[in-house]
Amino acid sequence: MRTRIMSMALIAGAALTPVVGRAQSSLAFQIGGGAVAPSGDLGTYAKTGWIGHVGITKPLGRNPRIAFQASAFYAHTSHDGTAGEATNIPGVGGGLLYQLKTAGTVRPYVSGLVGVLQHRYDAGSTEYGSDYGSESETKAFVGVGGGLTFHRVFVDARYVAASGTSFISITVGMRFGRAAK
Repeated sequence: MRTRIMSMALIAGAALTPVVGRAQSSLAFQIGGGAVAPSGDLGTYAKTGWIGHVGITKPLGRNPRIAFQASAFYAHTSHDGTAGEATNIPGVGGGLLYQLKTAGTVRPYVSGLVGVLQHRYDAGSTEYGSDYGSESETKAFVGVGGGLTFHRVFVDARYVAASGTSFISITVGMRFGRAAK
């Protein structure tokens, strides 16, 4: 499974190479973190956890309000039950971002994303050190969201859904690069 995720990351990187080579000056890089609230089947046993996010955004064509976005995230939620029982969810995806037209310095946006995530369940261990086991499953996901940017700071809310794994994330972070203004 780890090989599959790495392969997807390499494919995404290879797909972005022509974009980076053409116009590095228009790329914006994002890094952030926040809270993740499990929903659906995942919400029946997982608690609110944390999420980390990195990504790039590249304006498309002549309209700088429409952009391609690629992102990677890692979410962690603990469970009621055995010590150390948790679900970890790494994922990568790509999609479009549309920045709504405003006159001020706060810029709202909406986005859509598709990609691959891995639902990794870890059953934890006993006080004597024995491992209860773990399992993982790789799935396609779809995500929708929106947020606000203010200069280089962003606040993003997103709903991500895959078969049996869905969550809402709220992320705060920083944008870097010429397109981040």
